[in-house]
Amino acid sequence: MEHEDMEQRNEVVASLQYVHCYNRIMDDLFKGRKSGEEDGWISVDDVKKHFREKRLSI
Repeated sequence: MEHEDMEQRNEVVASLQYVHCYNRIMDDLFKGRKSGEEDGWISVDDVKKHFREKRLSI
């Protein structure tokens, strides 16, 4: 495979990875919003606690 073809392929792969990640983030945000609307929102303190505990468990 020629160098230019390889660079073009890498750009396409990077673009597809970006779109995939973007879609996953948007899906997770939608799920979180739907959950909050249906089950009630959690407090900012609970969110901070969750991520603090998650960070410490790594």
